[in-house]
Amino acid sequence: MKRILFILIILAVFSFINPAAALVVPPKNLKIISYNYPTHFMPGELVDFTVIFKNYEPNAQWGEVDIVLTNHSTGAEVTGYPIDSAMPAAGATATLTNFQQQIPLPAHKWSATEGLYTVTLLLYDGNGNLVHRIFGAEPIHVGQATDYISAFPGVIDLGAVPYGRYMYPNPIKINWSFYLKNQLRKDQPWYMRIYTDNGAKYRGVEGSLYRTRKLYTTSRKWVRTSAEGGSGGLVSTDGQYLLPLKVWCLNYGPDWDEIGWNPTLLGPPPVTDDYVWKGPLLNDGKRDTDRSAWAWIPDYADMGIDPRSWRRLIGQDPYTKEFVTDNNPTGDFTLPSPFDIYLATETSPATVKGRYMGKLILEIYTP
Repeated sequence: MKRILFILIILAVFSFINPAAALVVPPKNLKIISYNYPTHFMPGELVDFTVIFKNYEPNAQWGEVDIVLTNHSTGAEVTGYPIDSAMPAAGATATLTNFQQQIPLPAHKWSATEGLYTVTLLLYDGNGNLVHRIFGAEPIHVGQATDYISAFPGVIDLGAVPYGRYMYPNPIKINWSFYLKNQLRKDQPWYMRIYTDNGAKYRGVEGSLYRTRKLYTTSRKWVRTSAEGGSGGLVSTDGQYLLPLKVWCLNYGPDWDEIGWNPTLLGPPPVTDDYVWKGPLLNDGKRDTDRSAWAWIPDYADMGIDPRSWRRLIGQDPYTKEFVTDNNPTGDFTLPSPFDIYLATETSPATVKGRYMGKLILEIYTP
């Protein structure tokens, strides 16, 4: 388990102020029917490919497989010499295994940079005609075994927070770099999560009842049932009161077709809109909070072993249906470094005036 922490100090004063795998249809003479390759390498290492193609012709014929790597950020292509070839008999298959392509390629004046590379598998017949092209379902990661996370600014003063909903207008810029491979050179699940740590400071009001807590009759203990009712947020100087915080980043939407708001162009959705602040209305009159664009920041005490109790900003998990789709087989929901997050608060007539502060923690976590 790996954990990398960055702690951000926040101060505030509250006062009442009014690609799916795409195939090119080939002729019926030769066709790639299977392939496999690891996905994580360092510059200079050899990438092992296994490709199986089948001969549909009545006679034996040559087939040659080439590999093209394309830098996801720059679009630069890395094309090598012919990788390997074979001549399967009629109706037979040929397995080209453990043939390798180096990053960077020694035969070219090209230096690999750390990043993501898409894979294209090309099959040529004996006459040099391209007969089949397949785009690899998973990209190849080229990087160093390093990790890094930081945020700017490191100290934030929200100033005098007005009554109602308020979004701090300045974004927090997060820089990050993370590279980790498992023994199979495949993606290791990881998340960047955000939370507060008020366990040592927040006492709450003695004897009060919390509307989002329930009493476990066997232990006679009050247990939080949602992050909104937990200890996440900013704590008053006397430790009795909380000013909850919400966070937004580009991963949280909303989709353009939902409310006509394009977050890529327009930034954070307006906090005054209940649809994105609370979630869309359901038939029973309740809100679908899982689809709200603004999300509550939990406290460390509110998080359990279930990742759904965390507030995940970015990450990658190829083993959960929450992120994996036909178009995203690696479960990648990262954002390019640096990326922005925004903070917002909501106060009510019951919110106690005073000075609030807290520690906001960014953490890269690998289960």
